[in-house]
Amino acid sequence: MKTLNVILLFLLAACSVAVAAEVKSPAVLLQEGIYAEQTEGNLDKAMGIYGQIREKYNDVERVSARATYQLGLCNFKKGDNKKAAELFQEVVSYYPEQTEVVKMAQQQLDKMGIKKADQDSLFQILGRTSSYIGSKYGEICAEAGVKKLISNCHIYLVDKDFVLRRGGMGYVYNWTNETITKHYRISGTTYPTQKLYDIMGNPMDIEIVPDANHNGFYGIYWNPKEPVQPGGFFNYGWALDGSTQLASDGGAYSLKMQNKLGTHGYETFFLAVPEGTAIVNQSENYTNKGNVNGWDIYWWKKEVPENTNHLVNVTLTTKKAEPMKLAPAPWVDGEVMDLRLKRPAGNEYGTIIYSAGKNDNDWQIISHTYISQGSMSQYTFVEADANSFAPVYGQTTNWIGDFVAEYGKGNVKLTLDTGDNKSTRDISVSGVAFDNEQAIFLIRRMPLAEGYEGSFPIFTVQAGITVDCIIKVLAVEEVTVQAGTFKCYKTELSINSQGVKTLQHTLWFSADEHKYLVKYDAGGATTMELTKVWLKDKNKPVIYENADPAFSVSIPADWRFYKYDSEQQLKLQLMPPENKAWALLIWQKRGSDPDSASALTIAKADCQILKGVFENYVADQNNFMEFKINSLQAVQYLANYQESGNSLKKYGKPKDMVEYRTYIVDASNVYWFVFRAEKDKFEKNKAEFDSIVKSFKINAK
Repeated sequence: MKTLNVILLFLLAACSVAVAAEVKSPAVLLQEGIYAEQTEGNLDKAMGIYGQIREKYNDVERVSARATYQLGLCNFKKGDNKKAAELFQEVVSYYPEQTEVVKMAQQQLDKMGIKKADQDSLFQILGRTSSYIGSKYGEICAEAGVKKLISNCHIYLVDKDFVLRRGGMGYVYNWTNETITKHYRISGTTYPTQKLYDIMGNPMDIEIVPDANHNGFYGIYWNPKEPVQPGGFFNYGWALDGSTQLASDGGAYSLKMQNKLGTHGYETFFLAVPEGTAIVNQSENYTNKGNVNGWDIYWWKKEVPENTNHLVNVTLTTKKAEPMKLAPAPWVDGEVMDLRLKRPAGNEYGTIIYSAGKNDNDWQIISHTYISQGSMSQYTFVEADANSFAPVYGQTTNWIGDFVAEYGKGNVKLTLDTGDNKSTRDISVSGVAFDNEQAIFLIRRMPLAEGYEGSFPIFTVQAGITVDCIIKVLAVEEVTVQAGTFKCYKTELSINSQGVKTLQHTLWFSADEHKYLVKYDAGGATTMELTKVWLKDKNKPVIYENADPAFSVSIPADWRFYKYDSEQQLKLQLMPPENKAWALLIWQKRGSDPDSASALTIAKADCQILKGVFENYVADQNNFMEFKINSLQAVQYLANYQESGNSLKKYGKPKDMVEYRTYIVDASNVYWFVFRAEKDKFEKNKAEFDSIVKSFKINAK
């Protein structure tokens, strides 16, 4: 479980580093809490994290429910059984759709000898999903109010076993000039066994009595806990006791939704069914549809005359899961997709560059990621069978370490090298589990179309577990990004870990023969947008050309680059494979101060500054070598220093590092290359660094 806390940071290369750098998602916080509780044994730290989730992310039910359960376990471990029981009961009562965690909470309650709570109520099953229905019903009530009509609402809930539970919603508005304090008639009904609940889900104090003037009709009288002032209102929900098994005909289940409204008004039927349930027939087309917390919510709204019987018949069935079918790869050998990471406000802060290459009968899928904030980088490589796309080898290298997965039949050999420690373990998998860094390309090979839904297992290299992914095509729409305007399949990607939905993101793939990833929305925390698609030749270097000032530089075919502004400087981040070095080209206008007089004075001045930045930074003052690069004045020097880690990871002992700098000047500008590598790896890569530096040239305008 030691790496479980990073599962969501690196589940997909498309969003992992971005989420880590910008803001910790509730799912990431949850895994950090579990790590603190189960691996570190730090209950107080874990409880603080779980409390933070409950406070800030209460609306993310799958994560909040698990955090509540774990908080209960922490209290139990600390001997506070009363608080633990309250938290377990909260899971059971308020998160009923989170079946796995509810089961675990109920098992804890059973062990503690606490009676199982009644979960037969429609509102207990819906949990806080009922607030979504309430908001939609509120909009309908407002519309009815404009027409001075009453509004009525019935809710039909059909669970995964096609068992029906019924209820509805209503509101009390005090039209009088007197305060409502007790025994107030709020409604009439033909259901004498119903129960009423306030908006917090608490039972209301009501009395249901026969109506003396209408046979089979009853009045509902309410004793409010707090007075309702003139002009005030009170929302409530009602639910019938018990449940009914729907009639089946060959796997199709019939449901009749019906009510006779005695007054001219709006009649609305809401139908809640679990995801994966299909409506195959309906006597009246539904008005609208929503999806929340694993429930599909349909509603039928209709303005009906007085004493009109409103009837809607529907037929339900379970959607049959289709076996995953892969189309031929829509990409070509050498395809490169450049995407930019953006904050919710739209400002750019990093890049992810995907490459695809053919090697005999295998595809090689590579990604380079760089985030300017914190200078974080990640490199991934997956080799997979060209036909089945089953992975053979996977590698992810970032600031944590080097993760390597070797895929066999029913087994993955997983190796982690953090620099301080190296460990290897064998992990059993069922069938084919795709490497997490294949996910974007795997989806591109699926037969995406309107209404398509597919699922696939992903082996998370950095966590060492398998998660289940569900991809749905929600719509077809146009998306405009820097690379152009594309007609796209808008898809929803859900990731489930240990029975809990941990992530739900939205992706747009071009609805053409290429199926490019055009846009990715990581739950509002960050987005990626396609900037360009180009082809590379694996045998030729990649050329970067800058417009102003006009210069060019060549980098090896397996490197990538990213240009960005930072601290009034323009920077070109150079991204090698396997993160074997940190490399950068910077340029700015030359100053008029004495330190800017030449490449040598600039280099020596910077060296003095860097002694106060890096640990044990030492450069031999006699090691500043002056020379020419394409007729331009240049200076190079080497410095040794030590690195103890960063804000995300501290090393067990400092690493011995080398910094290799080259300064180049022309009449107006100064340019400098910086290469940083571990000391024992520097020499074998120096020739490659030199080839990049020597390729620099000023281009004629």
